Amino acid sequence: MSAVLLNVTVTGTRAPGVVTAYPSGSSRPSTSTLNFVAGQTVANSVLAKVGPDGRVNLHTTAGTQLVADVQGYVRRS
Repeated sequence: MSAVLLNVTVTGTRAPGVVTAYPSGSSRPSTSTLNFVAGQTVANSVLAKVGPDGRVNLHTTAGTQLVADVQGYVRRS
């Protein structure tokens, strides 16, 4: 299993919504990584599994600017 530690930030939010981080190649889970309201800038740290291609999907339910900073990487063989 491999994972990345991300700091996910939303800004310029126009409506309430959520961001979900999940491994590429898998179905999006029903749980959220970050919740926000209109006009809010907010951040959250998340340890997200990486898909087989080494990628993480980020999905948002509302119009926003999304920033994801990689803080670390974990690889377990």
